[in-house]
Amino acid sequence: MTLSDLDRSQGDIRGRGGIKEIMTVAEDGKQRAMTYMAERRHFADCNSPQSTNHSRDGFALLAMGFTGQKALGFKLRDTLGIPCDASPMETGGLRFQFDEKKGVEALIYIASQWPDVTAFFIAKVFFLAEKWHLNRYARPIIGDTFIAMPNGPVPSMIYDFIKGQLDQAGDPDAIMAALRIERNPHLRVTAQRDPDGDVLSPSDIECLDEAVAFCRAHTFSALSTLTHRERAWLEAPANGPMDYEAMIEGEDRDAILAEAREFAAYGVL
Repeated sequence: MTLSDLDRSQGDIRGRGGIKEIMTVAEDGKQRAMTYMAERRHFADCNSPQSTNHSRDGFALLAMGFTGQKALGFKLRDTLGIPCDASPMETGGLRFQFDEKKGVEALIYIASQWPDVTAFFIAKVFFLAEKWHLNRYARPIIGDTFIAMPNGPVPSMIYDFIKGQLDQAGDPDAIMAALRIERNPHLRVTAQRDPDGDVLSPSDIECLDEAVAFCRAHTFSALSTLTHRERAWLEAPANGPMDYEAMIEGEDRDAILAEAREFAAYGVL
């Protein structure tokens, strides 16, 4: 049972200690999480002679069999200058594993609430929803890696999907069938089906709804300026990955951070 299932069956746990009470972790799950953490620290085998000169579109990575976290590692290194052997603190102190299914369903949900929404506003909805959910429930919604772009935070995998770069997607056909993406003149997204109600939890929907409402009430320039004041954006290298740790605020920051770190290691979005 995932945390999302528990959210739906028992209601959202607003007490931040609730996550520890409801999180159940199998031993094999711990082992997989430990393996992921190790891969995240090193990203990929930098000693491989094939680990050089990869293009941004990722096709070369796919052809060589590199997908997921290893492909992201190469992408960070070759396009952003981050070394493969960088530690989590060097590339961002708090990271989560991207949940593609939740990411796609959240994108469908946003596009269904806001037809023809542009990629810029989608990016800002995701950033605000992730930040608010992290501060309330000590976990993000989708766990994407945000990049500090000139106009504000951009979720890297979601943006790749919007651009049609689906080489790292687990089910590209499903993404193409669920969304209509047009450039007129900017990338615009419309949902072609309803989101799966079994994937997003009530707390996910809560923060997505608030973020959609907030972003619809603000202009491009206002949202860009607002996100440029965010600590996570200010502390990130230009066009580099942002740190989820820097998104956590308030008097309970230390307690939230401790639970978020535990969730990043062992939890399921």
